[in-house]
Amino acid sequence: MNLPPSSHRPLAFPFSFSFSFRSRSPSALHYVVRTITTTALGVVMLGASAAQADIGDFMTRFFPNTNIFWVTRNTPSQQIHIKVSGTIVFTPAEDDVQSLTGKAVFQEKRDGRVMRIVFEMKGGAVTRTFTINGQPQVLDVNSRRWLAEMLPTMIRETDMDSGPRIKRLYTQGGAEAVLAEIERIQSDSARGRYIKSFAAAGPLDEKSLLRLLGITAKTESDFERRGALVALINTQVLSSNQQIALLNIVATMDSSFDQRSVFTALASKLSTDAAVAQAWIAALDHIDSSFERRSIIDALARVETLTPWQIEMAIQSTRTIDSDFEHATALAALIKHLGKAAPAQIDAYLQSAQQIESDFERRSVLVKLVNRVTLDKAGYTAVLQAMRGMDSDFEICAVLTAVAKKMPADRELVSHYRRTARELGDFQRAQAEKALDHLHL
Repeated sequence: MNLPPSSHRPLAFPFSFSFSFRSRSPSALHYVVRTITTTALGVVMLGASAAQADIGDFMTRFFPNTNIFWVTRNTPSQQIHIKVSGTIVFTPAEDDVQSLTGKAVFQEKRDGRVMRIVFEMKGGAVTRTFTINGQPQVLDVNSRRWLAEMLPTMIRETDMDSGPRIKRLYTQGGAEAVLAEIERIQSDSARGRYIKSFAAAGPLDEKSLLRLLGITAKTESDFERRGALVALINTQVLSSNQQIALLNIVATMDSSFDQRSVFTALASKLSTDAAVAQAWIAALDHIDSSFERRSIIDALARVETLTPWQIEMAIQSTRTIDSDFEHATALAALIKHLGKAAPAQIDAYLQSAQQIESDFERRSVLVKLVNRVTLDKAGYTAVLQAMRGMDSDFEICAVLTAVAKKMPADRELVSHYRRTARELGDFQRAQAEKALDHLHL
């Protein structure tokens, strides 16, 4: 992994955000979230200190036309209040504030004690006012130890300057140092951003990638899991084993939209390994939405060339789509890959088409197949068999006339064709028979 040398400049973060326990007017717009991220502010979230691994829910209140975010973090054992406005610069060791504009307040309530430190810039120097339960205290060794634990946690959990910070960590201890830091992060949002920044920094080895996938699997937010997985797909070359691990994570997600987003990103880079195809099918089975399933097959169909394994996988996947419209649309998207398909693939395709209950949608799929793919006698026979169960004379006649235009002048095949046409009403049957006139038997 090629990362540039670490910069030893202080850590500077321009933002304006606030964490608070106080309730506000009902007129404010409220959000209850585990992770709060903004483009302008970076991320406004704080996780537990090193001594506190338990994570509570975060409530933020955004006031229109301001740059203030109020966030509450409460667990049974800890309450944290942080308010920072303007630009804050931390020391390279991340154990103190070097400079700032405005004011920064850090407060933690734990075990009945409220520890609070206020930073302000006065006369070109940072002043520090430290209190315990409201009583002024000297900033001694113990209080500085508390601050040294609080600041790295805040920097880590709020995703401040993750890219440069990853470079510093990598310079100090390689991939192991970066991965260990990512594993310490409690915030889904911050963890996701660290994973994305690390992935974008350069190629990762097999061990590091599998470890990152394992960290991603522990993330609760589907949105953040999706972002991390898509970033790994887009920046790294994933082996078959890594793609299987990734698809296993996708299978555990609840959001069909986020699942589809990962499938779509992976489609053009999908391994040709049969085991990956099976993992793809298994993960797809966990998607509830017919629209999202069809969209995933569409994404795969847009790939220039698919292997026989992938074609069979895609055809098999269409059979689990409940919506006739989405089912037919997915099959239609795959037709361009059937030009040189094996008879078994054509049979599988037509068996899937026969599951479509709508005569209109099934006719559409069958006619498109007949018009766009060169079939042999067995193929045309399979098309005629795929019409079983259709009730509409109009739709059946439309398929028959399409078949008549393309099929060979084979007596056995024509006999099968006429047996099917015999079930139609007089008008449609006459049309189907007339369509055979060009064949000279």
